[in-house]
Amino acid sequence: MNKKLHITFSCITLIIGVIIAVFGALSFNTVSLIFNNEPYTEWHSGWTRINPDGTTEEIFIPCTVDASPGEPVVIENVIPDTYVPNRSISLRLSMQELKVELDDEVIFNLKHNKDFLTKSVGSSWQVVTFPYGSEGKTVRITLTAPYEMSSGTINSINMGTKCAISFAIFKAHFPRLLIAFFIFLFGALFLILGYVFRTLGSDVARITYLGLFAILVSIWLACESRMLQFFTGNHFIITSLVFIALMLVPLPMMMYLETAYEKHHRNHYPYFIWAFIINFLVCVFLQFTKIADFFETITSTHVLIFVSMAYFVCSALYEVIRYKNSSALANLISVSVLCFFSALELFNFYAGSFAYVTDFFAAGILVYIFMLCFDTYRYVHMLFEKSAEAKHFERLANFDALTNGKNRLSFDNDLALLWKKDIEEETWLCFFDLNDLKMINDTFGHHIGDMALKQTYECISKAFGPDENCYRVGGDEFACVVHGSYDAFKSRLNIFNSEVGLVGKKVAFPFNVATGYVPVDKKKYESIEDMLIDVDMKMYQDKSEKKH
Repeated sequence: MNKKLHITFSCITLIIGVIIAVFGALSFNTVSLIFNNEPYTEWHSGWTRINPDGTTEEIFIPCTVDASPGEPVVIENVIPDTYVPNRSISLRLSMQELKVELDDEVIFNLKHNKDFLTKSVGSSWQVVTFPYGSEGKTVRITLTAPYEMSSGTINSINMGTKCAISFAIFKAHFPRLLIAFFIFLFGALFLILGYVFRTLGSDVARITYLGLFAILVSIWLACESRMLQFFTGNHFIITSLVFIALMLVPLPMMMYLETAYEKHHRNHYPYFIWAFIINFLVCVFLQFTKIADFFETITSTHVLIFVSMAYFVCSALYEVIRYKNSSALANLISVSVLCFFSALELFNFYAGSFAYVTDFFAAGILVYIFMLCFDTYRYVHMLFEKSAEAKHFERLANFDALTNGKNRLSFDNDLALLWKKDIEEETWLCFFDLNDLKMINDTFGHHIGDMALKQTYECISKAFGPDENCYRVGGDEFACVVHGSYDAFKSRLNIFNSEVGLVGKKVAFPFNVATGYVPVDKKKYESIEDMLIDVDMKMYQDKSEKKH
């Protein structure tokens, strides 16, 4: 079957399959087969805030109220009268302590203790199950945060069974974790590519840096996905790993940008790399000595990221305007996209909108990594082209175009390498000369002369092969290096003479080859030149004898 027709029908079939799938999903959605069917609802209305002076005000959550660091924010509501088995509520804490009371009886209390590395209990999901008979009772929730930015934050409260709540959290936040997983796969792929290219001798540090960047970003996104509590209850991982990942993310990014394009000005990226390293070490020291939390020192990381991004944009813009640097332009566009989304993220963070944290940056990082992947694909494609071109020129430099065997340059290089080694087994150097080549060219034509040269090389490679040991070293001169005993070498030489005789009987021109050989022996010869002179003399002696 015609290949083009085969591809066309395959594409048409795939398109039809997609259309059927979409049409079926939209037209036959009559019965829901969703996994979870337990009751679950958002509990956002009916809440009352009890102010510190005892006054009350109605609020609709999620919301942010005025509160100082350490000041308790107290809200209460009445549990619906309808009975629901194992009724629970879920609440996302933003660096806050949580106390839940039912008709003034404490049923849940999450407080900071000395075992915590941080000053706060961190950000996490908390699910509180109401006891049997709680219908119609008043539930009071108290939130206390040590930081001004999270004081007064009241996130969404949802009600249902623990299973329904877990399923709702999973359904809402799993896409973030899935994105982190795919970014991690991209990073692992780039690390593998970097290793493979390094073994091939290519300078591909930027691919390795991109892989490290993607993996660190995936860890940060996984921490911010609000899904880690499904896999671990480790307080440090849930509350602190996100800050560590964020402080480390800029390091491979700076190293990548340093190698992303050729620069015509002074390189300042090492200074930024050292700045991020020092920032990380200082923040870790302050955290572990409990002088300042990661949350309190994260501003320094944000400032460094902003300054480094601004430097890159200005640097790349200078390259584009002054030197018309196309590689700098491609990186300028991708980093500008990331800068835009990062600016939105920082504004969102410092505005205290923790419910939507990472949304902007996650979108920006996806676009940025996609653009970097495309740029890296072009870079790898260019490496392949250069590699193929280098191999082509290497072959032109080291191989004879007529016989496809190695040429004089290869012979000289290989013989020099052999001479440097300790030659343990017997080795022989043999020279060959096609007799009467000028007469063959003048009488039968140069194409017949070329054919005679090819047949000479074929006879040599058949008798003394493999081909890597056989060379065309001049117009009508050939050579080979043979390892083995003298008897084995003579046996091969007899095979060669037989091959020459067979060719001579088949062709219409005189076909005769002179030979000369010597042992490759450092004791006998002081240098390669002495050995070549000797083997050349023996070959011309044989040539003279065969002409008479």
